[in-house]
Amino acid sequence: MPSSETRHGAGVQLQLPLDLRRDYRRFVRRRDADLANPTLMRARHVAQDFGEAHRWSHGLTSRVDQALVVVLSGHTGDEKVRYSELISAVRHRGRVAEILDQLGLLDDDRAPAFETWLERNPPGLPRVRDTQTPMLSQVAP
Repeated sequence: MPSSETRHGAGVQLQLPLDLRRDYRRFVRRRDADLANPTLMRARHVAQDFGEAHRWSHGLTSRVDQALVVVLSGHTGDEKVRYSELISAVRHRGRVAEILDQLGLLDDDRAPAFETWLERNPPGLPRVRDTQTPMLSQVAP
């Protein structure tokens, strides 16, 4: 029997894959922080080194560190963090995303700007055929 089904009596219950987003807004540091988490410890070290190399201020380094504690406390190490999950809870999400990306933990689920622009079909421009889109995206700045 496939793993997506569970047998209950005479019927079959299908297990649907859920796309649940993490909600970091309910994070309480005293209650939820796991400073001994190996993924978090590694990320904090990478962020410290990255911040020094890029001349981040002490304040920015501290805020990125706080955001990493929120995002990676309870992280299992094998799951990726979606960029869209950072938007509501992390102030310096671009910097945090850089660190997560260096660690291979970022799932950048943002829509590419060029494709979004094309979908809006800017006024005054002829409609671009689907066959031209790959060619145009290679020359777009």
